[in-house]
Amino acid sequence: YALDLRKLINWNHANTQEAVYPGEPDRYQNAAYLFNQKEEGSSTKTTAGTGTGAGTGESNETNHFTIMDSEGNTISSTQTINGLMGSGVVVGGTGIVLNNQMDDFTSKVGGRNHFGAIGGYNNLITPEKRPLSSMSPTIVFEKTKSGLQPILALGTAAGTRILTCVTQTILNYLDFKLPLDQAVLAVRYHQQWYPDEIRIDGKYLPESTINILEQLGHKIHYEDLDCRIQAIAREGTGPSDIVLHGVSDPRGGVDCSARGI
Repeated sequence: YALDLRKLINWNHANTQEAVYPGEPDRYQNAAYLFNQKEEGSSTKTTAGTGTGAGTGESNETNHFTIMDSEGNTISSTQTINGLMGSGVVVGGTGIVLNNQMDDFTSKVGGRNHFGAIGGYNNLITPEKRPLSSMSPTIVFEKTKSGLQPILALGTAAGTRILTCVTQTILNYLDFKLPLDQAVLAVRYHQQWYPDEIRIDGKYLPESTINILEQLGHKIHYEDLDCRIQAIAREGTGPSDIVLHGVSDPRGGVDCSARGI
């Protein structure tokens, strides 16, 4: 499923959710044949879908934790009730709030969910089906002589921005070789097709870069992406000098330090 969808990625042209046909993997069928690969021009700017209204602005009420030990045992876990107070229903006698993950389904083709994401046909509600989710608890492995070893684990809250923040942190750390704390702290930017804007978490990019983007027709919107990356890297060259480096996103507030046991 993932490998087939990967083949649909066009690095020079963005495509709508409907064009890629996302949906539950168990029900996935020949997305490559359904995908319309015809480009509609060579513009470097994407075109937003249509729709009216706005998001609710509620907290996404998602939490993430990352755990790793010296032997490489690793947990990366994202949990959510989705919207503010979930579904608003508490199980009697337990204090447990039920989630409203049903919002992750598409109520109708072209409709938008809590985070403004536009839904497609394959994510419509049907019995025994799982909705799409942006939650991306991630563990990165390195192939060694003794087998696969986890070298990085991370995740975050933030709805549709989760994918963006996790990917950018991985790229910062592994490709651009930034120290883990700098990889987490670096400026973040997000575009999800609709709303038709590049959302940047602060005025941190060079003015020349912003000018170029605006000249290309992009709308720039400054707002916190609400990502709070929790990451641990396993660093060192051998068993005797392995160091676990934990970083809790400083955007999370006062008590945002990584904890060792």
